[in-house]
Amino acid sequence: MTTSQPLESRRIAGWILLFAVSFTSCRSSASGDASPTPGVPTSRPEAFTVNLPGTDVSIEMLPVENAGRTYWLSSTEVPWEAYDVFLYEKEAPRVDAVSRPSAPYISVDRGFGYRGYPAISMSLAGARAFCEWLSKSTGRAFRIPERDELRAAGGANERGWSAANSGGKTHPIASLDANALGFHDLAGNVAEWCLEDGRAGVAGGCFQDPPNTLDRDAIRWATPRWNASDPQIPKSTWWLADAPFVGFRILCERP
Repeated sequence: MTTSQPLESRRIAGWILLFAVSFTSCRSSASGDASPTPGVPTSRPEAFTVNLPGTDVSIEMLPVENAGRTYWLSSTEVPWEAYDVFLYEKEAPRVDAVSRPSAPYISVDRGFGYRGYPAISMSLAGARAFCEWLSKSTGRAFRIPERDELRAAGGANERGWSAANSGGKTHPIASLDANALGFHDLAGNVAEWCLEDGRAGVAGGCFQDPPNTLDRDAIRWATPRWNASDPQIPKSTWWLADAPFVGFRILCERP
């Protein structure tokens, strides 16, 4: 009996140690302290800021996870300050092989407001040319979003600038609270260029629309009527004389 006691004591001590290790491991797993599995993302992708070359103008890009993939959308509509850099390249280095719109022949802000306001009345060609210029200027890939890519960043009936509260004009970007994902003005203010099966339209509703129609599913398909009163011959391919409700947001595939 005396000779077996040390062996029995060691067995008991071993069982106690094993129990303690197992209990600690279970607690770590339950509290989320366990080591991450290699190759498996442990947190939401990060936002980033794109700086327009040669200026102090920047655009914040926020991640969206949709249908098993991640992309980044600008947190606001593209403002005049950013579009102007593209239009005039006052300080930015010239990028070859990018056609830029001619200076507008009218005051395209319609007197709504300029600095801090969304750029408006550009055609799809103008919005796409901005994305091409920004891609070449920064080395990243920017484009106009698909309709479902905009949908995934918004919610139904979000609060926005509508016919009920806008006073018949656009308002500064981000002047209303962001939605749950951090995006401003996905509904209302200006409707935003998007594509669906190759067809172009503007999504989200605008400052002219009733508040109950401001919705991530709202769509207005592009039509020649948006430029019917343009006096130029031929009509401008860059500016829409009859679409002050049109703006755009940009998408980046990889940061």
